[in-house]
Amino acid sequence: MPWQADIEGRRHAARGGARKRAEGAGARHQLVFVDRLVATLIHLRHDLSHAVLGLLFGVDRSTITREITEIRPLLAKRGCAVPDRPGLRLRTLTDVFAYAHAEGTELRLDATEVQVRRPRRTTRIRLGQEETEHYESHRHRRLAGPHVMGRCPAT
Repeated sequence: MPWQADIEGRRHAARGGARKRAEGAGARHQLVFVDRLVATLIHLRHDLSHAVLGLLFGVDRSTITREITEIRPLLAKRGCAVPDRPGLRLRTLTDVFAYAHAEGTELRLDATEVQVRRPRRTTRIRLGQEETEHYESHRHRRLAGPHVMGRCPAT
């Protein structure tokens, strides 16, 4: 499959050479492809945490994280199909805006702020110097920037 070749190419570049073990050695996927796809779609649509998805699918949170990380690029390459327009796929936000403009459709963007878990303020000692990392926003410690999600109302 082409997507597996892409993954293998990235792994080859990351490790800087050929495999050390034979292909197929190592851990197996705990979820079949369809379950990995469904978990990713649920995460993207409903913003369920990886821990909750892990409970739903009976696997560890780290498994869900790994599967979502693998499936998201596949969905991004594929794009979104447009109903009643076979062969038309919207792959970028620019494509969505161009399609909406051509169809005379009004787009609304939801810019609601979403609470995001941030690491606590940490202090590290590096070469005898104290270094502090800050993970705070201006309004509230747990609020991040606006979460933009496009929505196209039915016409």
